[in-house]
Amino acid sequence: MSLTNNQRKKTSPHTIGIFTTCSERLFRPSVIDAVRVLIDHKRFQINNAIDIGCCGLSDIKFSETEAALKNVQQVASRFTHTDYIITTSQYCQDTLYQGAKILAKNNPSQAQHYKTFARKIVGLCPFLMKNDMVLNSPCKNIRTKLAVLSLSSTPHLFGGVQPISLLFKSFDHVSVIDVPEVLAEHINFDNKSIPTPAMSKQQVKKYVRDLIASGAGLLVGEEISLLFEVASELKRQGSAIEVRHYAEVLAGKFDLPPLGARRKATVDKD
Repeated sequence: MSLTNNQRKKTSPHTIGIFTTCSERLFRPSVIDAVRVLIDHKRFQINNAIDIGCCGLSDIKFSETEAALKNVQQVASRFTHTDYIITTSQYCQDTLYQGAKILAKNNPSQAQHYKTFARKIVGLCPFLMKNDMVLNSPCKNIRTKLAVLSLSSTPHLFGGVQPISLLFKSFDHVSVIDVPEVLAEHINFDNKSIPTPAMSKQQVKKYVRDLIASGAGLLVGEEISLLFEVASELKRQGSAIEVRHYAEVLAGKFDLPPLGARRKATVDKD
């Protein structure tokens, strides 16, 4: 999402709310710190409404539509005074967006409120790219072969068209290794099919085999739960491939241990 002419006319910084996943808050809070670093820019001010609520995806998995909509409703109320709502997960983004559409339809008197909320939602990666906020990323100074974990509703043979892949391909010294995408599972949300971040054991094992064969030394992605699953399987197979959230890599947080391991990073720096 790039800035419009009216938005550029604002004299005060644009406010940003950051919506992170439950897994990030519980198991990898350093991702939140990395996101703060990446969007620390004079044009933007991070709103205190951060790291709150649940998108409702877990409720949808158990067909608890009303509970899911209540979660979306609570999130929308907390981000009323922000210009953008940055999400760190495409799955949370899809859930919040679809939930807002349903709430707008079911509550005509508040339809505009939920439509406005839906328009504010944007993924971290597209936001960074369209606002040229990774030009000075520490990632420009590393040399590594990198793969991107991505799920798709209609997967391409290779994952190179995904936003995260395109972002890392913009760095001269980062070689992005294309690994076949995994077909995403879908669940029903008020008669609308939405993707969910889930991989079967068979899918994880096949993906790890493809990943090891690719020659990549680093795997990045945006969904912590999936990254942990792959990291565990890599460890079981004795692979030295490191697994990290892409925001941490962009923010240069290589001092943190990779996901699922306590060994130090082996990424070469200039």
